[in-house]
Amino acid sequence: TSTSTSTSTSTSPSPSPSPSPSLVFLDPPHAPTLDLDAVAAALGLMLADARMRLGLVAPAPALAFADLASARDAAARLCAAGAHAEAVPSTALTARAPERVTTFAYDTTHVAFETARVREQFAWQELRVTFLVLQTTFEAGPDAAGRAALRRADQYVGRAERVVNSLWRTPGTLSGARRDLRRAEQALENAEAVRRNEVSELTLHLVIAREPVHLVVSSRQLRLRPPDGRPLMPAEAWPTLLAALASHAPHVTLDRRAERAAPRLPPVPGIAAGFGGRAPDPTALYGAYLAWRTTR
Repeated sequence: TSTSTSTSTSTSPSPSPSPSPSLVFLDPPHAPTLDLDAVAAALGLMLADARMRLGLVAPAPALAFADLASARDAAARLCAAGAHAEAVPSTALTARAPERVTTFAYDTTHVAFETARVREQFAWQELRVTFLVLQTTFEAGPDAAGRAALRRADQYVGRAERVVNSLWRTPGTLSGARRDLRRAEQALENAEAVRRNEVSELTLHLVIAREPVHLVVSSRQLRLRPPDGRPLMPAEAWPTLLAALASHAPHVTLDRRAERAAPRLPPVPGIAAGFGGRAPDPTALYGAYLAWRTTR
């Protein structure tokens, strides 16, 4: 006689993957008239804080959720109130830290660049996103120079006022007042030039389809080599680079929303959960969002 034994093995179901965190971006401009109370309620903020967040010039995350469905619901409420909002899964965002370019050369088809980490090149057609950001620094030297220029302007204005006030007593001194006013105007222009060129820098951000790579080119430090091989210093290089971008990469729209004011991107609770526990650099997240929006 033979006996047969059967053994049954029970397998427990594998755990379902946890949903990826998702972000809600506010993407200006918003509607000219909106329901601020409804926006504040959707954001969970006081009216003043909601107004401040709506005043950001560049796209920025406003909310974080554990799943995409909740993010889409919140974005829909914000849109219904007149805000321009988008729900984005964090898996769609590659927020790699921007790399500062030290040298930049180009011809009609390719760009060669060098950073502290790599020396590479890319085709103009590989560009996905370009945007400008004004970054204000607070270096003591240039700022002190700007204050000194303003003091000189004040001195010239005061001298001109004294001359004008004494005209009724001393005819014929109007030319002196005009001279001092011209000097005051020049001093004011110098002060503004110092503050504009030395205290602030405009950075061009380039996001390339490969990986993607996020490059930063500074208006203060740019060393550009156009096709003729003649290196250009920043004063000449900056407008030349923007013109080359328009000429050789017409498929990319230069986003200039953050050109006039640095995007004050406030931290949002929960963002780090979608990026391995570390909150990404705000400007990197800005570029990643633009890349997602233009390719989705």
